Amino acid sequence: MINPLKYEKNLWNKGIELIAGVDEAGRGPLAGPIVIASVILNKTDLLLLQEEIEKEAKEKITSSVSSKNPRNNDLSTEENKKPYHLINDSKKISEKKREFLYDFIKSEAICYSIVEISVEEIAVSYTHLTLPTKRIV
Repeated sequence: MINPLKYEKNLWNKGIELIAGVDEAGRGPLAGPIVIASVILNKTDLLLLQEEIEKEAKEKITSSVSSKNPRNNDLSTEENKKPYHLINDSKKISEKKREFLYDFIKSEAICYSIVEISVEEIAVSYTHLTLPTKRIV
């Protein structure tokens, strides 16, 4: 069974309470531009998400082909239920879900940061990082 909070739980057990999730989107580090986002979400909500994922996995095992998959439905959620189950790698979700989650995450996050790095910035950074290596070779 998957354990989506394996690394977080390890850190929580060591007393580290605030853990940032990070994702990037772009054409690649040399083609740019690239957007990088990091977010710290509420620990209690993340633990509830894990319970939902585990429940969903058990239902898949015990039932035959299901006609309704909660991860693929529309963006509606049950009353008082936060849609954390929709969060996934940005490349694996539709633009509509990304836009919905953008607003949701911003409103629920303990803190977040979004940075866009231009092609020019990438080129300058790449040149400076590789210059010493080129001298050695």
